[in-house]
Amino acid sequence: MGITEAEIGNILLGLISGLLGILIWVAKSFATTILAEIRKLDRRKAECIGQFADDADNRNAHGRIFDKLDEHESRIVRVETLTQGDCGK
Repeated sequence: MGITEAEIGNILLGLISGLLGILIWVAKSFATTILAEIRKLDRRKAECIGQFADDADNRNAHGRIFDKLDEHESRIVRVETLTQGDCGK
């Protein structure tokens, strides 16, 4: 005799269960990979933000140094100007 309807139902149920299991495994693998890449991107973002902050701090520090140099240069020019005026008298 042939296969009964109950056996066909069991075969189909087993096949659907197997396919569903494979689908869940693939989805889990995909999600794990995506989450790992997101973590890498988050770490890289934090590194970039840190580097940017360091660059900004360096830029600010250099700006303060240049301001001080300009201030000293103007003082030197004033002293030289005053000194030259005194020597001529």
